[in-house]
Amino acid sequence: MRVRNSSGRRAAKGCPVIVTNCVEQGIAAFGLGSPCSTYYTRARGAPALDRGFASLEADFTATLNAIRTRAPRAKVAVVGYPAVVDDNTGCSWGTWHQLGTVTKGDMPWLDTLERRLNTALSDQARKAGAVYVDTYSSSTGHGVCANGGERWIYGIRTA
Repeated sequence: MRVRNSSGRRAAKGCPVIVTNCVEQGIAAFGLGSPCSTYYTRARGAPALDRGFASLEADFTATLNAIRTRAPRAKVAVVGYPAVVDDNTGCSWGTWHQLGTVTKGDMPWLDTLERRLNTALSDQARKAGAVYVDTYSSSTGHGVCANGGERWIYGIRTA
């Protein structure tokens, strides 16, 4: 999925670009509101996000078809994404082992985006005759905002 970041530069594929954009938007908003979800739902980012999902679905379909062509008897499993930010109650703005400067207002939108991505993967797997492995359900409550031993997923890694 190719998208443009908030400065209009063409960015690499995927969710890391969106999260990076949300970090940048959160800094600019001083942690207030939901600037990232606004950008991707009601501003310049919306068409790019829709194109990105269309591209993802086409690319993923081609990949699954290529696997079937090369290995017609293979058992193919498509693994979905875990629940990264299904509950933001434990997250703090500016905490890098969580989601850094992504605003709390944007976290529900990021969860919706992740669910949309998992739905796209599941649909494509079903159409291709592959098995979809749902990791979201079993990881709910263990995302980046969970406390200590409950956290299975860590947020932004700084170099």
